Amino acid sequence: LAPGTDLTICDQLTGQCLCKTDFVKGSRCDSCMESTYDLESGCIFQCNCDPFGSLGASCNQLSGQCNCKPKIAGLKCDICEPGFFNLTRFGCSSKCECSSIGSLDSNICNSKTGQCPCKLGYTGRRCELCISGYWRKDQECVKCSCNLNGVLNLDNICDQVTF
Repeated sequence: LAPGTDLTICDQLTGQCLCKTDFVKGSRCDSCMESTYDLESGCIFQCNCDPFGSLGASCNQLSGQCNCKPKIAGLKCDICEPGFFNLTRFGCSSKCECSSIGSLDSNICNSKTGQCPCKLGYTGRRCELCISGYWRKDQECVKCSCNLNGVLNLDNICDQVTF
């Protein structure tokens, strides 16, 4: 050790270790205060757990992973698990209900908006509608076969029901 190095790492009277920051706690400076994590950095990171999706303000002291309620995921517990969306104080109770015909996966939607991933030619939150240039034939959206030079409106190329 270099001469003059201060070896005092605890209070000489109480034995309380001298912690890096005010966010580090414990007589041995071995844990973070509630709602903070990353002991190595001095517990300077906030958990920021979603109040609707988490079971409380505290998180894993190393990774920052919050404790999530059922059907809720994500580091901050702010994402609905597949098949659900619209996180509220009641949890993720809205089901995706994507079209089995028009969506790429009928069990997955955007966890915030509920928008399903649509196949080409489909639109709508659940991918239940045909986009312009497609029409409905036997429950499926089929590309119009119109000559674009002769159509009335390029924004609405063909009747979505007849062809």
